[in-house]
Amino acid sequence: MISVEKKNLERILKALKETQRQQSIRANELAEFEGVFLKSRKHRNGSEYYYARKNGSVESTYLGNASNITVNNIKEARYLRKSLPIIEGNIRCLEQMLGRLQPTDYENINELLPKIYRGAKLTYAEGADEKRRSWKERALAYKARFNIYKPEELKIETKDGTYVRSKSEALIYNALFDMGLTFVYEMPIRIGSRTYWADFVILSEQDYETEIIIEHQGLMKSEGYRMRFMEKLHEYWKAGYVLGVNIFFTFDNPDGGLDLTPVYDVVNNHVMRA
Repeated sequence: MISVEKKNLERILKALKETQRQQSIRANELAEFEGVFLKSRKHRNGSEYYYARKNGSVESTYLGNASNITVNNIKEARYLRKSLPIIEGNIRCLEQMLGRLQPTDYENINELLPKIYRGAKLTYAEGADEKRRSWKERALAYKARFNIYKPEELKIETKDGTYVRSKSEALIYNALFDMGLTFVYEMPIRIGSRTYWADFVILSEQDYETEIIIEHQGLMKSEGYRMRFMEKLHEYWKAGYVLGVNIFFTFDNPDGGLDLTPVYDVVNNHVMRA
């Protein structure tokens, strides 16, 4: 049997390698900005304007303010140049750690004990699997009482065959699935007379009772979408969901990509056992 520690490290390693893959692809797309440096000047009204200069050149090109796509591309290219070596180092560190890790699962520790001490009943772990199974059954039975929200938009298939609405939701779904967590996609939540479909409701393994919500917001460039997000945030608050405690929001990057780091932070701090 693979120990819990090894499973968790392997999941983190897999996620890091996927992040490395995605960032490497993006870095190649931004290769033309390697060696391009930004300079900025502030206008009297406080606005900041940018100029680009290539390494070795004395001439600068005016780009405009922070909304200019070239400004963001140069910033992103510099970020990736800093990020990728750190990710690579963390991958090497985890691979070395996995090579030296001693499994702490029940069977392995039992084999290390003299025969007279083997077979201890681990009462602290009793009922965990049953609690997960029972919660999932109840959650799915509750979800089945509601009509599926806009089923025609469920077009992206995840690893276990569930269909979600966007590539970002599929990334989050697959990350939670790979971590072996107990969760339900688009759980209906009644708040007053309205129904909200929470993107991911996760059973916390810290007590097997607390439910953690992750809502992904993918169209924040739209003013109407932002207004609905603020309304939803207020409605959740009225229903007792506290931002940063039992409900969390993730967002697409400006280029449409998704950084899974906030998802892993939520899982590590609010779902997994300490």
